Amino acid sequence: MKSERDEQLHHQVGCLNLITNLVIVWNTVYIAEVIQQLRLEGQTIQDQDLMHIWPTRHAHINVYGKYHFNPKDIGQKRALRSLRMSGLQPWRPKFFRC
Repeated sequence: MKSERDEQLHHQVGCLNLITNLVIVWNTVYIAEVIQQLRLEGQTIQDQDLMHIWPTRHAHINVYGKYHFNPKDIGQKRALRSLRMSGLQPWRPKFFRC
């Protein structure tokens, strides 16, 4: 028989797996878009260099934030966010004090 604690841990592990998979999918989609955009701009990107890029990076994800999801938006296809946002400073993790 499972205890309540075991049940809670099971749900927590399931949620962490879901979030991990979401981050990987998000990163994969945007990495592909960045590569395509750079190639369209004439940048040379070697396939062998792409072997060193992996979609498990997560420093840009705010794990302590609050997220709100509108159930009406679920399942609706949307365009990707712009890769270049004019007027904004590049994001730097808090531990980089440059």
